[in-house]
Amino acid sequence: MITPLNPANSRLMNLSMETFFQVCYFLILANVFKQTLPCEYGNMNTGEVLSQNEGSFLNISYLLNISENSVSTDTTRLYVEVCQNNNRSLLCVFIRPKQSQDFTVKYNNVRDDTVCVAERRYITSSMRTWEIKISQLLTRSITAIYLDIQDKRLQRQTVLQIPIDVTYPPIVTSLTVDGQEVNNKYLINEGQKVMVSCSFERGNPPVAFGLFDKNMKKLATDVDKIGAGIVRGKGHLNISFSVICEDVWPTYHCEGRESEQNKSVSFLVRCAPQFVDSPVTLVTSEVEKTKFYVKAYTAAFNECRLSLPLLGATLIVKLRCSLTGDPPDLILRLHLHGNLSQGSWEIILGNEKGSANTTVRIIEESSKYIKSCLLYNDYTGISVMLILYTE
Repeated sequence: MITPLNPANSRLMNLSMETFFQVCYFLILANVFKQTLPCEYGNMNTGEVLSQNEGSFLNISYLLNISENSVSTDTTRLYVEVCQNNNRSLLCVFIRPKQSQDFTVKYNNVRDDTVCVAERRYITSSMRTWEIKISQLLTRSITAIYLDIQDKRLQRQTVLQIPIDVTYPPIVTSLTVDGQEVNNKYLINEGQKVMVSCSFERGNPPVAFGLFDKNMKKLATDVDKIGAGIVRGKGHLNISFSVICEDVWPTYHCEGRESEQNKSVSFLVRCAPQFVDSPVTLVTSEVEKTKFYVKAYTAAFNECRLSLPLLGATLIVKLRCSLTGDPPDLILRLHLHGNLSQGSWEIILGNEKGSANTTVRIIEESSKYIKSCLLYNDYTGISVMLILYTE
């Protein structure tokens, strides 16, 4: 004898079975979200590779047609996946239960990088059409996006495959001296051997990088290391050197064509000041107007004087000195407290590493005058004024 099923027990059993299937479904979906598979490119016609800038959103639209009969009897699932770092992983799933007119969307993670939307578009007596919209923020590690549809036999077929070439600019990421990050200027000792290292990202499309001196003469390039072709990815260049005080103090530039950021470093050497120009002849009134060009690693000085060697003695005058500019290119100005007598005066400028000197020949105002004459060239018809400084 068959015992009739209690209606209350029947409802409880239906509820339990429904809960069981929901739990199973979400466990399966959670497992799908966790899956990461190697990227495989099918034989379907994918068209040209889509090139788009990093940081922009790729917008994809796909029209999905489902027969009226399938709408009533079948559940529809679409999977959106991305190939990232050569691994294929799930972005979102579109789910339309049977007899439903709407899709729900489940995301792999709650972020603003991916937006998945399904909108109803056309309805006929035999067909329903939805527009599947996907918007994905592009990073340089993304190389393809896939749209798969799952049939009633739970078999998945790729209906849309978009190869992507994400473009991004080249950039110098680091410039170091002996492992210390630098930018602009760096102080070293005379004779010290140092290593300059430059790291960079070649970008996409990739460009070559090089190390250049202050005159933009190429000292090193990564093209020699990677052959005729330039490949994507990171790279680095090194150069080592040492400097003595009398050398031209170097500046090194690390640059790439159209790089988002280049870097350079100029070296200052701990040395005594150096006068750049040759000795000059002046009258007293011109001394304070004259700029004396100095090469030094610092504008600080502990000695500045003007002296005139005499027979058995040295005459030192009272003055004030100012040393201004951006090391190593400095300008020395002398501010006198009176006139200077004729003779070969010596300017002495010193810092903690030593001192340097240059000669200024002072002459009287009356001994320096100007002669001028006008020359006429009969052949060219050009007149030239010659100005002669004589003593």
